Amino acid sequence: MEYNPSLGDSRRRLPIAEMSVRALLLLFGLAAVLWPAGTLPTFRLLVPANHVTERIVADSRFKPGALGEIQALLESQAEPRLQHPDIARARALVSLRTSEEAMARGGQAQADRAIEAAEGWVRSTLAQSPGDSFLWMMRYSVAIARGGFDEGNIRFLDRSYATGPLEGWIALRRNRLALASFPMLGGQLQDRVVAEFAGLVDSDLTDAAVSNLEGVGWSQKDRLLAGLGAVDIESKERLSKWLSADGIRVKIPGVEFDERPWR
Repeated sequence: MEYNPSLGDSRRRLPIAEMSVRALLLLFGLAAVLWPAGTLPTFRLLVPANHVTERIVADSRFKPGALGEIQALLESQAEPRLQHPDIARARALVSLRTSEEAMARGGQAQADRAIEAAEGWVRSTLAQSPGDSFLWMMRYSVAIARGGFDEGNIRFLDRSYATGPLEGWIALRRNRLALASFPMLGGQLQDRVVAEFAGLVDSDLTDAAVSNLEGVGWSQKDRLLAGLGAVDIESKERLSKWLSADGIRVKIPGVEFDERPWR
């Protein structure tokens, strides 16, 4: 039998091919074993992280000491760069809420440290999730808490509206923040704030709309009320009744207005 060079080469290559396949199978096997061990802590954190995020967005209250325990739990994941986006978001929001409580308790040094830490977490989380309108709003809130109203910080508020122009629970806090600095905002951003106020009324979030109108938005009442033209008539009538109960009588588009003060 004559020697076939090609056959000889294939016989020499076969053990190498078998070794490569076995190596790949071994690697996949190791990955299957190690993957749950590395990700299980993340999955355990996701449920409480998402729960606390929902509560903070809804501006719910927490029991004393609860936020500290939550923060310790979220910090148990050692490598921040590898954090799941939901966990990173929760950590940023918990840090922000903790800084707000520190400011409310007083103690400027402690509050400054808490705000600085919160700002760092918000920046890093936004780098990971730049479309998070609530975090952009909170970055604006932190910025004005540290340095007061500044035109340079308005870009954060603008990004919040750009990424989420009409988001219900976000609007409850954002509209109040935006109205507080309304004269400093550009024309397009002012229009978004007015539209957001109309959205609050149209969604029957009347108590929030009344609070904003009677509070930080009072100097802009004519423009805010003029922006209610397309709002459902029943929602506008409900707003009118709330305001009348507070002794405030204003003209709302489409709602009958009685000039007589004794009615």
